[in-house]
Amino acid sequence: MAAPSGRCGYPALAESALYLSSAGLTTLMTKPRDNVKRISREAKRQGVTFGLDREGANHTVYRIGTTIIPVPRHREVNEMTTQAIYKQCETELGKGWWRQ
Repeated sequence: MAAPSGRCGYPALAESALYLSSAGLTTLMTKPRDNVKRISREAKRQGVTFGLDREGANHTVYRIGTTIIPVPRHREVNEMTTQAIYKQCETELGKGWWRQ
């Protein structure tokens, strides 16, 4: 049985929150550590190396295989940034890996 989907094909995340923006649209917000956990689990499942590369001024930089992924250091990351982070991992984890 598949997990229920959230907005835009994201599986429902326990730590995510919906916020009402000034334009009246809801935005899915996730914590950076939840994004990293999700990438880490999938990398481990597929046998791809994943780990901390370095700490930048405003971003924590991770390496997945040969790809470098900067993750912003904010309390919460908006939906579009989360999707961009996941898309950067597609070269190592496969296209649309987070939608499965």
